[in-house]
Amino acid sequence: MHLDGALEGVVKVESDVSVGRTGQLTGLVKCQNLFVSGHVDAKVACQTLEILPGGQFSGEVICHDFIVDEGGEFNGQRYQLTDEGEVVALEKCLEMLKNDQLFSFAGVELAVDK
Repeated sequence: MHLDGALEGVVKVESDVSVGRTGQLTGLVKCQNLFVSGHVDAKVACQTLEILPGGQFSGEVICHDFIVDEGGEFNGQRYQLTDEGEVVALEKCLEMLKNDQLFSFAGVELAVDK
């Protein structure tokens, strides 16, 4: 799906969504990959979010891959989507670090001299 105009509402597709330079997307978005050259103000769930030069994203995104090209703007909150489909927020990672659980979460075993 490619958008060059304005759309406000819910977009739920199993394919990619691209917002052209003159496009404006506001609302909720669920898609495979989102490519932003225009303006997006939304809550998004996708595999990959790529903000291209001149693109502007405001809102929240849950994604696995997150790319902001030079000249692209991101203003919001990003949550990591792991390979297992889990969502991880920065706050949760910091909390796990405080509880010495970050290494086990990452699957890293520390070698400790005894």
